Parts: sequence; structure tokens; C-alpha cells
Amino acid sequence: MHRPLDGSRQSCRQNLIAGVCVPLTVKPYSDAHAIKNMAFAFEFSTPLQAEVLTSLRQGEVHAKLLEQLPRHTEQRGVVINFGMPQLQIPTPQPPLNGLLYDSLKPNGEPSWAVNILSNMLVVVCGEYSRWARVWERAQEFFMIVLPHILSATAIGTVGLQYTDEFGALGNKAQFTLNGVFNPESRFIPRNIIGAHGPCHSHHGFFEHIDTPSPSRVLTNVNVDVGEDSGKMKINITTAHRCIFASPIPGTSDQLLAANGVIGKTFAALHVLNKSVVGDILTTDVKAAINFDRPPQA
Repeated sequence: MHRPLDGSRQSCRQNLIAGVCVPLTVKPYSDAHAIKNMAFAFEFSTPLQAEVLTSLRQGEVHAKLLEQLPRHTEQRGVVINFGMPQLQIPTPQPPLNGLLYDSLKPNGEPSWAVNILSNMLVVVCGEYSRWARVWERAQEFFMIVLPHILSATAIGTVGLQYTDEFGALGNKAQFTLNGVFNPESRFIPRNIIGAHGPCHSHHGFFEHIDTPSPSRVLTNVNVDVGEDSGKMKINITTAHRCIFASPIPGTSDQLLAANGVIGKTFAALHVLNKSVVGDILTTDVKAAINFDRPPQA
């Protein structure tokens, strides 16, 4: 989605006014792009029973995920004991309702994570590079887990979420969103452009699509501007949730293929995300992160 930086654009934006290169007022999350993390999600048409999660924990899914994601956490429900304290009633072990596998970056944030819950499967990427590479890696995790899940349930909804982050340059007193957000954007209110301090804009809307499968797409656009360690920080979280008219049948191979329903849906959501974020940011900020670089470049 967001493209690696060109070296000549890291320190200034190509906004030539009288031949002067004007410095950017923000710095993207990394030297390569602004994406802090992204997530793929599958929501199940019916919840998985605890027995299914237990079998995943004890079988080859657990072993294969541990090979790539060495940290493992069992997520269990909360059981409240209303018995009288003096009766010393034994408390049963809470039921298993999730399995989390992840690997961490030096800063403690996940580089990759797979979370298997009773109602959904989520794969998180914290080291974004290019869409094609990230999608290929995510598919590897899906192919480990989905064959064992699709025998017990079906996919009713898929989702894609990006979090872009920018840190303000200069001191807090000089902070401005001018030059960061497009004043003509359809997705943020105009009055936020003139803000000089913490602010936020959250909203969502539905769209209907017919291909690759009839569905409704809920898009949420959340812009948060706040202070972190004395510096202003901008977070843009864009999420797209595709709700199919009916659960999608098929094997993992069929669904995830480039021409499969799920593969085509994620590709369409990625294009939709790019159109939304591209509308929010100014031309100068997009140039700084090579946002419009051709996919094959």
C-alpha cells in the first residue's frame, strides 16, 4: 500500500514554491512507509466449540505455528464463583476460548501474530513491506489453520485493517495538520485541518458490492491526533469489513487462490483502502511515502 521512501524525499516534500523544497511537518512510522501494523480477519458463521480449539492446541496446527511464532498464549474465559467463601467450592478451569501465537520485534510489538478465537481468526502483521509479500506470508498462516476450521464452520465475513502513523516534527507549539490532511477529503471534516492540538474524527459507512460475491462492506475511518512523550502523533486507522450475503463454501485452496472468493475479496479491500487513505493525505505526504508508485515497481 504505502511505498518505500525515495532518499531525496525523506527530508523535504517536493512542493516547489519559488524553487524552494519545503520540509515535511511529519515523519512516517518508518523510513520505508507509514504503516505501523495491519490485520487480516475471518469471522466465522458459527462459533467454534471449545473442543475444536483444544484439538488445534494439541495437534499439528500448534506445532506448525510454533515453528514460526515461538510465543504461545492460551486465552480462557472468565468464570465467576458465586458460592459462599466458607464452602471452599472448587473453581473449574475456565474454558479455552482462544489461542495466540506471535513473534516480537525488539520494541516489544508483534512482528507477526495469529489469534484463533471462537468467533474469528486474525492474522496481524507488524513489519509491513509490500502488499504482495505480506499477503503471501499471511496466506501461509491461513493454510495452516483454515483446513482444520472449515470442517467445523464457514466464513461469513472477512476484514482488512491498516494503522498508519506519523510523528510531528518540531516542537508542540508549532504543530499543525496543515499540509498533512487533504482539505477536500471526503473522509475527514474540514475543521480538523486547522487543529493545533489533540483531536479525533471517527465514522463509518456501508457500501454494497456484487463481486466477487454479493456483500456489504463496512468501512471505518478513525483519525486520532494526540500527544506521546511530549510529541504530537497522528494515527489513521482504516478498516474494511466485508459481510457476505451467505457463508462462503469451499476449501482453503479454493478460497485463498488468486481467483478465489477470499483472495479476490482481500485484493478488492486493499484497493479500497488505498483509495480512502489516498483521499485523506495531501499530495506532498503521499509523495514522501511513494504512495502512488506502481505495484510492479
